[in-house]
Amino acid sequence: MSFDVSRFFTVKPEDVEQVRPWLTPFLEDFARKTCLVTPEDVIAQAKSRDCQLWSYHDGEEFRGVVATRIHQTTLGQMCSLWVCIGLDATELMEGVHAEIEQWARGIGCYAMEIVGREGWQKKLPGYTRKAVVLEKRLQETH
Repeated sequence: MSFDVSRFFTVKPEDVEQVRPWLTPFLEDFARKTCLVTPEDVIAQAKSRDCQLWSYHDGEEFRGVVATRIHQTTLGQMCSLWVCIGLDATELMEGVHAEIEQWARGIGCYAMEIVGREGWQKKLPGYTRKAVVLEKRLQETH
């Protein structure tokens, strides 16, 4: 499958409740895999305009969800991609990231930041590693 920009879209804050039925399974999968954020937290942030939600529909089904945040740094605005989950989205990744980068440039962001698996660096040309996120568990959680 190739990327079709006409099938890539942002979810408006006022539409989040309406699309919750197809959004939630992706966010639940992300929460299970990362233990970083609950689906309810992502949904609440999208509704309050604290993050932006993006998705792709291939004509038959929704392929995934991406969440970005804009934050101010000492150098200016940065766009952080902090949720990215989908159905075999490797073939879509280049187009999705290019569209988000173009949007971020358009609103004045000086950089994109992605915290993710090491393998993402190989698939995202132009991105360089500037940090590694490490975690040490102090007790087991189930």
